[in-house]
Amino acid sequence: DGLLRKAEDGIHATLLQLIKDGFRAHFSEVSKDRTWKLLRSRYDHAQELGGMLMALNLGPEDFEVSEIVKLASHDILAVRTAAREMVDRALSRFKAEMGWTVKLLDAKWPDSRHFAFELFRNRLDTEHLTPTVLVAVCDSIALEVRDFGRELISKHIDAEHGHE
Repeated sequence: DGLLRKAEDGIHATLLQLIKDGFRAHFSEVSKDRTWKLLRSRYDHAQELGGMLMALNLGPEDFEVSEIVKLASHDILAVRTAAREMVDRALSRFKAEMGWTVKLLDAKWPDSRHFAFELFRNRLDTEHLTPTVLVAVCDSIALEVRDFGRELISKHIDAEHGHE
């Protein structure tokens, strides 16, 4: 509970390190509810521990696709990493909910955007990259994502319909 309360500067970092060093073997015993409390904490170190626990104790079935997409843009790397691993483990769910999956491309952090580009480039096919999805990619506010959308269109639409 110490990571969930306000503390003097440096206390949360020290407490997190003590927990990581001394109690890692017990991480699997932490409940889903406690993990969620850590993820939702306003303190970065609590969120970092939550991300570590999320990777160990929670699965994609514990989240909606929309929640995993949001967690892929989290400020804490451990949380983003766990979210991306969940995408990998539940890829069929993401293929079925492309309206949310496309939002991965607009992730706040470059590591998650790079992951999303790889996902769209190499793990999704024309069946999933429908005209609606491709338009959504091209409609991004981020130039990098819009350019990527044009790349996807040339790869998937031209391949399916041929050049005119």
